[in-house]
Amino acid sequence: MSHNYRPLKTIFHETRTNTYAVVDDALSKRRESASTMKWNYHIKDEPIFVMMTTQICRIIDEIWQQELKISQLWDTLPLAAQQHYIYTLMISEIIATNEIENIHSTRKDITDALELARTSPQTHKPFQEMAHTFLMLFGASESNTLRYPRTMAELRQLYDELLAEEIADHDMPDGHFFRADSVYISNAQGTVHASVTDEAHIINNMHSMLDSAQDNQGSCLVNAMVEHFMLEHTHPFYDGNGRFGRFLLSLRLVSLLSAPTALSLSAQLLEKKALYYKAFQDAEHPLNHAELTFFAEKMLLFTREAQTRLYKELREKKASFEILQSQLQELQSAGTIAYDKYQSAILFILGQAYLFGPRSGVKLEDIAHNLKRTKHTIRPYLNELQRKGLIDIIEKRPLIFQLSQQGITKLGL
Repeated sequence: MSHNYRPLKTIFHETRTNTYAVVDDALSKRRESASTMKWNYHIKDEPIFVMMTTQICRIIDEIWQQELKISQLWDTLPLAAQQHYIYTLMISEIIATNEIENIHSTRKDITDALELARTSPQTHKPFQEMAHTFLMLFGASESNTLRYPRTMAELRQLYDELLAEEIADHDMPDGHFFRADSVYISNAQGTVHASVTDEAHIINNMHSMLDSAQDNQGSCLVNAMVEHFMLEHTHPFYDGNGRFGRFLLSLRLVSLLSAPTALSLSAQLLEKKALYYKAFQDAEHPLNHAELTFFAEKMLLFTREAQTRLYKELREKKASFEILQSQLQELQSAGTIAYDKYQSAILFILGQAYLFGPRSGVKLEDIAHNLKRTKHTIRPYLNELQRKGLIDIIEKRPLIFQLSQQGITKLGL
């Protein structure tokens, strides 16, 4: 297939004679090609489709290759480091998906929300429900992990779990599952998107999205990107569609790619926010006749770019982790620090938190849990490390320890 595959809108503007006939011919060939994926979903009255171009196939191949490298590197990290880093990625993901919608949230806001969701689910603080749902998705909650919804009821339930506490009462859905009235998305230039106007139409569109997620024919990655378009284009709720749609995309991708990759996409979309929005606008343009080839291509490119950033950061953190291991071994061998295996293990735990975690500190109860000892048993070893100047107490209720500046320097971090 030619690398000169262009949007139908571009062909329309570049053609000087028989413009409509030329575009109609190109459209017909694309829709009827054996390389075309189709869905039971329409923009206006035209069915959406994606041509599996050489470029899309190449990007998908690169995603799988990069995913293999990420998975291999990920598997070399200890479980504690993985858990710390997933926590860090969750915080970045929630901040980014909020920021795309111009909703400000700080790292402290989300870190506190995740901690409350994990330890005090009965409380209700800003972003806590969203944090709880992310914890369920990525297996850090004691609750069952989530699966991609299969029914309208499950779709609505997931929306409520993720966002109900963040949505104003007057913006909550007033239909059986979704909104019952119209919505319009506007900017300074006027209305840029008018969504479907009745709940029956919304339900039909969402059935197409859920059916696509169960379809194993064609490319699952392309399906996932097109499903994201369906959700955002339909705009089934009055508010929260962007955040809900990106969460659904993460939920979809975590079944296809690694959790770190699925948790890295929103940060990339935030960085490329203008291009992300433009991908939707171009896909909906009437002169492109519901072709989503270039939308899928851009979303796949964003995914590949997110992977590239993730892999680079993981390599850097793995290198620092190896320094931590080596330095601890050297200090023990040289007798530079007189401490037993528990003190060494505590420094190792706090070193991993420093390298991979959203916070540099670790609770006393978590340290004891990791060492499979009681808090009372572990406390003297922590006191000794504190006396040596290698760790500090950063909070007293609950008791949280972190490496001191001296400890960070001593461990080569």
